[in-house]
Formats: sequence, C-alpha cells, structure tokens
Amino acid sequence: QYGVEIADSADYTYILTNAPEGVTIDPERKISGVESKDEFQLNVFINGIYQSLKIIVE
Repeated sequence: QYGVEIADSADYTYILTNAPEGVTIDPERKISGVESKDEFQLNVFINGIYQSLKIIVE
C-alpha cells in the first residue's frame, strides 16, 4: 500500500508508505490492520517540514 494520506489541516499531512496490504490510517491518525513483524514508514509533513518514522511491529 502506498500513499495513504490523511490531510486533516493545511499544516499537517500524514502518509503511510511501504505498508503491507490492509494497513490503514484513519482521520484520528490511528493505524490499524498491522500484524506482528510488519514494517512501514509514517511520513509527516508539518508546515513544510518533513519527518519520516520507520515503524516495526513486534
């Protein structure tokens, strides 16, 4: 799954990349559909500043 985007305001945008099929993020930024050993990226854009977090589910 690539490019699942939540744009809840002009200042914050959240995008999941490299996520296994079925992984989703809702408007409250809750990530669901993950299983043990899944890995994906949570990319956050805040006022034009970009941060990327690698998430590994144990």
